[in-house]
Amino acid sequence: MLRTFVLLLAAIPLVGQPLAIDSSRLRAHIRFLSSDLLEGRAPGTRGGDLTEQYLSSAFEAAGTKVQLQKVPLLGVRTDPGSSVIISGTELVWNTDFVASSRSQKALSLIQADLLFVGYGNNYGNVDPKGKIVVMINGQGGTTAKRELATRLGAVGTLLLSKTSLPRSAAESIQLKRDPASSSLDFTGAITEAAALRLGWPVADLLAKATATDFTPVPIAGTLQMILQSTIRNFSAHNVVATIPGSDPATSSEHILYSAHWDHLGLAANGEDRIFNGAVDNATGCAALIEIARAWAALEPRPKRGAVFVATTGEESGLLGATYYAANPLQPLNQIRIGLNLDGLAPGPKPSGFFALGTENKNAQPLLEEAARRLGIPLRPDPKPELGYITRADHFPLMNAGVPAYSLMPLDESGQFASAYMNSRYHRVNDEYSPTWDMTSNEAMSRLALTIGLNAASRP
Repeated sequence: MLRTFVLLLAAIPLVGQPLAIDSSRLRAHIRFLSSDLLEGRAPGTRGGDLTEQYLSSAFEAAGTKVQLQKVPLLGVRTDPGSSVIISGTELVWNTDFVASSRSQKALSLIQADLLFVGYGNNYGNVDPKGKIVVMINGQGGTTAKRELATRLGAVGTLLLSKTSLPRSAAESIQLKRDPASSSLDFTGAITEAAALRLGWPVADLLAKATATDFTPVPIAGTLQMILQSTIRNFSAHNVVATIPGSDPATSSEHILYSAHWDHLGLAANGEDRIFNGAVDNATGCAALIEIARAWAALEPRPKRGAVFVATTGEESGLLGATYYAANPLQPLNQIRIGLNLDGLAPGPKPSGFFALGTENKNAQPLLEEAARRLGIPLRPDPKPELGYITRADHFPLMNAGVPAYSLMPLDESGQFASAYMNSRYHRVNDEYSPTWDMTSNEAMSRLALTIGLNAASRP
C-alpha cells in the first residue's frame, strides 16, 4: 500500500501541478521575432540567421539541448528569356502566365498536352502521366496536390487563376532534391482571361469541377515552353531542442512539438516592405519556447522526453518539416504524438479548438482528456473543404505514419481571427501590438503542454 501511495504522489506533478506558461514571456518572444530587425525571417537571409540564433539561445535558456539541423535548399528564379506558347498563341509572361522550375535545371524545354483535373486531388481512373495538369484553387493545399501530380507522373501543374496571377516571390525556395528522384518539370499559373482567349471552355470546366462524379477532362491544344532559371544553392536550419525523459526503459520515446519560424521576408517594393509574421508564426515559436521551459522545470520529469522542432521553409511548401520527416534526429516510430502550433491568434480564452490530423485511436483520448481538463472543447474542423489539414507542418509527419496534429483555436465571435484572415494574413501588416489579449495564446500553449505531458506519462 505504501509503495502504491508513493507512486501516486510521484505521478501527481506530471498531470496535476499548475502548468507554468507565462503570457508576458510569450509576448516578449512574439515582439522580438516579429520585429523589423529580422526583416521577415526568410530562410537563408540575415534575418533568418538571426531568428535561428535567437531560437537556439531561447531554447538553451529554457533548459534544453539544442541542435541545428541543416536543410539544403535551392533558390530558383525564372529568367526573363522564358517563354510559353499554347496552341500557337504566345502568352505574356507575368501577365497571362507565370511558371517556376521544379526540375531544378537551368534550362527546361517542355512540350505536353493539357488535362483539366478540377481541384487536383482526385484523378479517378484517368492517367495524367506525361501531361500538364490544370487545376483550380481550393479543397486542399498546393503541396499535397503537387506531390500527388508528381507521383502520378505529370509533367507540370498549372493553376487556373480567376483574376490576376497569384502573388509569388521572385525566387522559389525548394528543397534540394536527389537528381535521380522524380519531379515535376514546373509549377505555374494562367489567368482565366488568357484561357478564354485560347478558347478554353472555362465556365464549363469550373462547373464540372464541382460535380460529385468529376473525372479529368482533356483541354485541346499543346503547351510549349522554354523555361530558363537561375539556381542558387544555400541552406537554412531546423532548430531542434531536446529534453530527455526520466525512465531509461522509454528513453527513445518522445513527444514532438513543432512550429515554423520562417515567414515571407521582404516585398519587392512599397513603403513597408517587411512581412513581419507576428501571428504567422511568431506566436507558434513563442509557444514552443515556453512549453519547453515549462517541461524542463518539471520535477520529477515525465518518463518520456520531448523534442521541439522550429522548422524552416514552411511558407515555401512545408520544406523543413518534410526534411525532418525524411531525416529525423530521433526515430519517427518513437514519437508518441506530434503537436504543431501555427498562427495562434491572440484574444480571449478560445471557445474550443480543433486538431488537424488523421483520427488515431491512441492519440484521440489524449486530445479529449486535455480538452476536458482545461475547459476548451475539442470540435470538428469547421471548414474541412479548405484543406487546412494538408497545409501545416504536421502533414509530412502524418504522411510518415506519426499521429501528428496541428492545434487550432476557435473564436466563435470571430473578433480577431476573421479580421486577421481577411486583412492581415500574409501581408506586411501582420505586426505585433502591445494591446493584444494573450489569454488565447496562453491557453493554447497550456493545452499543447497538457496533451504532451499526458502522452509522456502514460504506461
